[in-house]
Amino acid sequence: MIHTIEVENIKCGGCMNSIKTALMKIDGVSNVEIDKDKELITLDAAVERELLTSTLSGLGYPEKGNNNMLHKAKSYVSCAIGYFKLIENIGCCEISSPIMLRCLLLLLFAFIVQNTFAQHHIDMWFRATLSIEATKKLNIDAELQHRRQNGWGNQNPFSNNLTTSGRIWLYYKHNPNVQFGFSPFAFFNHQPVINKEGDVHRPSSREYRWALALDLQQKMIAKFFVVYRPGVELRIFEANPKLVLRIRNRFGVRYDVNNKLSLLLFEEVFVNTNALHIINAFDHNRVVLSTIYKPVRALKIEMGYMLATRPVRDKQYYLYESNFLLNVTYTLPASTKKLSGKHAG
Repeated sequence: MIHTIEVENIKCGGCMNSIKTALMKIDGVSNVEIDKDKELITLDAAVERELLTSTLSGLGYPEKGNNNMLHKAKSYVSCAIGYFKLIENIGCCEISSPIMLRCLLLLLFAFIVQNTFAQHHIDMWFRATLSIEATKKLNIDAELQHRRQNGWGNQNPFSNNLTTSGRIWLYYKHNPNVQFGFSPFAFFNHQPVINKEGDVHRPSSREYRWALALDLQQKMIAKFFVVYRPGVELRIFEANPKLVLRIRNRFGVRYDVNNKLSLLLFEEVFVNTNALHIINAFDHNRVVLSTIYKPVRALKIEMGYMLATRPVRDKQYYLYESNFLLNVTYTLPASTKKLSGKHAG
């Protein structure tokens, strides 16, 4: 029986690869043809149409007219996995230079096109980290971060300052799957988020922060890992010296394409424990999709997109922020030199 299904969110060969792979695994499906431009899928399948549409919807490609933000997010994951599978199958992931960078840029570009004009606020996040391997198990990270935001009435994410910060992290790697983190000090200079015309003239605020975190990972199948990072932060603001205790929980999955390239998807929820009312306990939520590229052992480059949702207290609505991320980490390895021999004299 021939089925013709018109769907949404097909963007590239990565989407087509994920769709075809999933549909061909269904018993009774003998052929799948995809017209990317028309977003039309034609199948020769001795199965019910509902099974096919349900499978497609689960991948992020619903029938035309049934699209929503969750489907869009799922489609990006399916697209990226399908795209990297294509690359891996033809062997170009073993080539270290231009093709790798194209993979990273293609994923970022897809998010920019899809989301830049759909959200209320657009930010750029830049972070540089110097990581020092004090021992084989202990790392000391010095982190500098700068964030920019769009101005009132424009969509330029470089328009205005948002946050500048410096932070120190100590990481103890208990084993390959467990790592403890402690930040003994962090300083943040926050500019107000620009929601209305007068916000650009509001004063900045300074924050001091201490934090604890636990990084866990568990291999699922093949190159897929479940990742989990609970944490707690003690925050003090100069303008209001009251202590704020915030809990954050991150849960997601990581796909290691090879030893140089990974794809990461996670959601992180932030909750203020000492809010006066339960309605104010929710601080914000982040959904992040990023690629991590390690051209050499000492250098790690992360590029990605983050959709953040935060309540605007005085207006009783939620602000949706599109954040584009660029994080660079350089690691100084622990010295392996050992003293040997006898000293003369």
